[in-house]
Amino acid sequence: MIFPLLNRRLFRILQFLLVVILVLLAVELIQLFTKVGCFDVDDIILNTLGAIGFAGTVATVRSLSKRGLL
Repeated sequence: MIFPLLNRRLFRILQFLLVVILVLLAVELIQLFTKVGCFDVDDIILNTLGAIGFAGTVATVRSLSKRGLL
């Protein structure tokens, strides 16, 4: 493991963010090299924030459903 001092939950969040950023970067680079669409760093930033929001929503719904509140 790269970060042995981090707990398992934080490490999973970092893995998720790394995968999201790499996928988005791949899409943007494909757009750049094929000249289809346009390469924009803002897309990577905004889509990453959207993925974080989605992951937070999923975590909240799971937590509420475990407690019987949903």
